[in-house]
Amino acid sequence: MNLLLYVTGSISSYKAYDLTRELSKKGFDVRVILSKGASKFIKKELFLFLGASDCYGPEDDFSHKQILHIELARWCDQMVICPASANTVSKLANGFANDFGTSTYLALDKSKPCLVFPAMNTKMLDHPGVQKNIKQLQSYNRTHVFPTKSGLLACNETGEGKLLDVDNILTLITSFPETTSKKMNILLSTGASINPLDDVRYITNPASGITGEEIARSLLKDGHFLTVIYGGTNKRLFNDFFGHPNLKLIKATTTKDFHIKTMKEFIGKDVFISSAALSDIEFSYSEGKIKKNNLNGSLKFNQSIDILLDVLKERKPHQKVIGFAAESDLDPSVIISKLNKKPVDFLVATKVDSGITKKIPSKGFLSTKAEYKLYEGETIYFQGELKKTKLAKIISERIATW
Repeated sequence: MNLLLYVTGSISSYKAYDLTRELSKKGFDVRVILSKGASKFIKKELFLFLGASDCYGPEDDFSHKQILHIELARWCDQMVICPASANTVSKLANGFANDFGTSTYLALDKSKPCLVFPAMNTKMLDHPGVQKNIKQLQSYNRTHVFPTKSGLLACNETGEGKLLDVDNILTLITSFPETTSKKMNILLSTGASINPLDDVRYITNPASGITGEEIARSLLKDGHFLTVIYGGTNKRLFNDFFGHPNLKLIKATTTKDFHIKTMKEFIGKDVFISSAALSDIEFSYSEGKIKKNNLNGSLKFNQSIDILLDVLKERKPHQKVIGFAAESDLDPSVIISKLNKKPVDFLVATKVDSGITKKIPSKGFLSTKAEYKLYEGETIYFQGELKKTKLAKIISERIATW
């Protein structure tokens, strides 16, 4: 993908260096325009060493045979303005074309997305004029203005206006919809449940939610509207998706909590992807901490509610369901038995092992790849090792046929 990065005058403009490097690593062809203000903070030559195929200063527009702001608008598939100062937001919102970057924005075809990442002082951000300009800019074609985050600003004040982290910006760029065509409403569960024994102890598993994040990234890029119910001990799960316009995030804890939220959100959805690693066991909860002298060698526990089974009972004819089965052995008879009990439209059977008892590297958990058997009905669609990015792509492709 050809990506044009317009860097404007902000103390946070140095983050454009890291953004360029990471975009280049992911295969983007990046070209950079620096505004007059940005060129006071950073130098264009360094972008070339970080992977950009070209970088232009504020005076370079008419220094070539071509009219560069027209040529670059034609060349790029996506324009990113990061950071976007209050001055730049105001100029873009009001149709100004008094420099290289703003002229390029006006020349951009209306079908091409432009992603704007503001950065400024809190009081500037809160000013009615700036808020009006952000709203106006947001209304243009495929321009999307992302939120800022709260934190310590360069002026030593604390509040909104801080530029999003580079990882967050990178995720939003790589998962932004490539098309405006009407898509599906999809529900995804991911991560792990946490079922308490008492106020101190609980049972869970090592599921990190990496698979869910990759599926979400692929589905959002395809333009779908996504609701994600997620849980577990991974504190960074979905942090980098903050601000995505097509994403709704819902935190869950216990298996019962997942059940309540899943059944509520499933209503009206086109597809449910049940990728969460939910505990089959729940304890008889004890308030406080169970003392050692009360641990008599056995703990009371029950089988947890089966969310996927309840979803299949409630689904309407048009609703599709993708199930996940985590097993230590992908025995076909075990998988077919599961399919007979819970006849999902597509099943992802994953070989997993925490590795703790065998003192070996974990399988399936905390990894970017795993061993899978994919079933469509009782027919094996694929079997073997896959990167989770590839699994996400397969799931997106299957959904596209429904």
